[in-house]
Amino acid sequence: MGDSIPDLLKLPMSSAPDADDSESDEQDGADAWDDEDEGDALVQAEPVLCLFCADVVAAPEVVLEHCKEDHHCDLVAWVKRQLLPTEDVIRMVNYIRREHIPAEVFVEGKNRSLTKGRPWSDDGYMLPVQPEDHALSSLLIWDWDEPDAEAAPFPAPRSSAHCLSAVDLSAAGDTNSIQETSPNSRQQFVDDQRNASYFDSYSGFNIHCEMLRDKVRTESYRQAISKVSAGKTVLDVGCGTGVLSCFAARAGATLVIAVDRADIINFAQEIARENNLAEGIRFIHGDLDQVRLPLDKVDVIVSEWMGYFLLFEGMLDSVISARDKYLKAEGTMIPSAATLYLTAVSDEAEWQGAVGLWDNAYGLKFACLKKHSLYYPSVLTVDPATIVVQSDQVLRAFDLMTCAIEDLQFDSHILFLPTKSCSITALVGYFDVAHGLPGQPPTVMFSTSPKDETTHWAQSVFYLKQPFPVTEGVTVKVHAVIAKSREDTRGLRVVFSMESRDAATLLPNKWTQTYEV
Repeated sequence: MGDSIPDLLKLPMSSAPDADDSESDEQDGADAWDDEDEGDALVQAEPVLCLFCADVVAAPEVVLEHCKEDHHCDLVAWVKRQLLPTEDVIRMVNYIRREHIPAEVFVEGKNRSLTKGRPWSDDGYMLPVQPEDHALSSLLIWDWDEPDAEAAPFPAPRSSAHCLSAVDLSAAGDTNSIQETSPNSRQQFVDDQRNASYFDSYSGFNIHCEMLRDKVRTESYRQAISKVSAGKTVLDVGCGTGVLSCFAARAGATLVIAVDRADIINFAQEIARENNLAEGIRFIHGDLDQVRLPLDKVDVIVSEWMGYFLLFEGMLDSVISARDKYLKAEGTMIPSAATLYLTAVSDEAEWQGAVGLWDNAYGLKFACLKKHSLYYPSVLTVDPATIVVQSDQVLRAFDLMTCAIEDLQFDSHILFLPTKSCSITALVGYFDVAHGLPGQPPTVMFSTSPKDETTHWAQSVFYLKQPFPVTEGVTVKVHAVIAKSREDTRGLRVVFSMESRDAATLLPNKWTQTYEV
């Protein structure tokens, strides 16, 4: 086992049950295992949004009855008559959800276009609009060939998470339920699929454990949040485990709205309940630009959006959009400022181990791997003793209260002054973030500099193809271009160029290299 999570993250837990309750729970648990062994156990069904209106019905199987009675649309009979295979049923339900198809289209005698073709034939409709769509599951699980299919019991859902839309929240009267959303357009749906791997990475546990163990990061956020949350409304963008939302709730926020698309939000809601904080936090599962918040404006926006080299992951785009849409004019953001830095190191041994290795390993050359490895920076903790320039330089400073999404792509010209004659083996990027109240200068929350306490971001190390010789006291010109990746909208395309003069010949020495972050 590694180090335990710092005490600051151990939120007060609810009181333990008494002995009798524990014994009862143990017996209930044993019974539950026995039921699961039977294989056909039923569970309490959860509310489901109608396919055609904003009504919430008691259980998935009731959706079909509701459609039949309230919309005069007997989907069970319709699917049977059409002899739809399973894949067509999947496509049909997603087609209804995504395109907002009215029930009349499926009413016999009113519209015969669906008998001539299948408008949901595109394989894109195989992907669910709403994750764990219970209405979809009920349609799929029923055996349409059985004469008594309509009377069949509804099997256990694949997930116990209670996910409702904004309309559902009002109808069900459950202000702490998690909200699900669906894409508003075909293009948004395609974009969602491109981002799937990104959000999937945040649905696991290791990445959240790593962030919680980062005491520098978490303690800094807790201190900043505690200063501004009392009596305020707070929006947590990309809430993850909900730790920042819990900090805000404990600090006296009147309402915290926690939004995340990743499935970890299901656990975040449970964590809030365990710590008696659920009443003050509204959890919403979905993309921030598509969900409907319970408030038009908030006092504070908090987000831990920073990626490697500050801008990797592209999450700052969403934070800026949230600021423009939801932050009050007198509101504040945590953090409210961020700065991206670049420095240079000379570490021949490290370079040889990372780059030179490919030239001769066990008598073999690995040129193709060398080229590929140089295309991507490494995330490492850099020894500050290897820094060989007089001062680190600012690539870009961001005022998060005013900057635009367009500002996140830029080029920068800086100058390095070497402190000794040597060869630069890598450029190193890092960042710091700060927070300040309106009208006050920001105070640094924490830095990821090699000279400061290590964080889980470490530093981004851009190895050079070949060491770049420099002379003590002779200026090195550096040009950096940072843009969105052409292949991955959450990635970055970074181009560095350096130029200096050889001390002996006075001839220019130039270098340019492209990286993907």
